[in-house]
Amino acid sequence: MENKKIIIKNIVINYKESGTGIPLIFLHGWGQSSDCFVEHIKQLSPANHIYALDLPGFGDTDEPSYAYDIYDYEKILEEFIEKLNITNPIIIGHSFGGRIAIIYASKNNNISKLVLTGCAGIKPSHSIKYYLKIYHYKFMKLLTKTPLYIQYHDDLVNNSGSEDYKKSSSIKKQILIKVVNEDLTYCLKNITIPTILYWGQKDLETPLKDGKLMCELIPNSKLIINENGDHFAFLTAKEEFIKIIKEVL
Repeated sequence: MENKKIIIKNIVINYKESGTGIPLIFLHGWGQSSDCFVEHIKQLSPANHIYALDLPGFGDTDEPSYAYDIYDYEKILEEFIEKLNITNPIIIGHSFGGRIAIIYASKNNNISKLVLTGCAGIKPSHSIKYYLKIYHYKFMKLLTKTPLYIQYHDDLVNNSGSEDYKKSSSIKKQILIKVVNEDLTYCLKNITIPTILYWGQKDLETPLKDGKLMCELIPNSKLIINENGDHFAFLTAKEEFIKIIKEVL
């Protein structure tokens, strides 16, 4: 397994490459890197040519110079496949990486199969409590712009939002705001390649109902549920997930 570099859109992209045979491209989730697929690569690379990217802003890949949206990330994948002359790969995407894979698969016919696990892309439905929190935050943010409360502004911004948001750099906070509520259901009906959806029954980040909806909307798809799995079922049930990929192959 080698760590390699390629320049795409003025960003130095780090990626892992291993093996020969059928090409597989792994796309990680938010806050992760290609490292989360190391064991998958070890077990699959003897018979397959594997690529696993560190997406811009993650792992050993540079941050973009401006706040990317999900379509900017998809263009990175397009150029990566084009520059390395990868033919008819199987794309495997987790969560945020799944968003990129959905867009790519909906507009390109040069991939053979798609595997999505804990995939994001369905706009979440929120409770009244959620919206009250949002309105409260917006009110407090306005309040901290006044002379009396301006000293609390940075604390409010840094300590609000999800854990992913709190842990993100300034540019990635802007990216997360852009991509988190992006609804990709319009793309799903355009995916015509065979698609496997692998979901954890206990996934709280991208709930199982999202996987079921994706299965309904993607014409040639199959949903496999791990009853004990969470959002990271591809890791916690690694052997099962690898076995599924081998069956796809």
